[in-house]
Amino acid sequence: MIHTAPYRHCDESGLPGSCTPTTKDISIGFFKVPKSFTEMKNTLQSPDLFGDLVKPIVIAGRDGVMFESGAEGEGAFFYFLPLDVSDTLVIARTYINEEALILYENASGFIAYADQERLFNEIIKTLEFQDE
Repeated sequence: MIHTAPYRHCDESGLPGSCTPTTKDISIGFFKVPKSFTEMKNTLQSPDLFGDLVKPIVIAGRDGVMFESGAEGEGAFFYFLPLDVSDTLVIARTYINEEALILYENASGFIAYADQERLFNEIIKTLEFQDE
């Protein structure tokens, strides 16, 4: 799921060639990764990767981990949950926070960060896992 607002978005260079006519304010993706949750978690928690940034979570009754990556009001949350013995469900949610990037504060069609969070939580509440 991707939502775009009709507001011009440019990368940090600010060059005309780096701009798009719309801003992707939120996206949510679900991915099945052919790697065990334990292996994924151990890799993520290694000091060479994300270490202490990895936090425990519970989604739909399953224990998992998550971390946030980003800077200056743009970024992504990544959620990792065991799917079965050999696969991991990865949920990726990108965001733009208008409190940090004030140029989006009154942008037409932009979904405010608090509403992005609420929308994500409403979608996640519908997630159910089937017993094997």
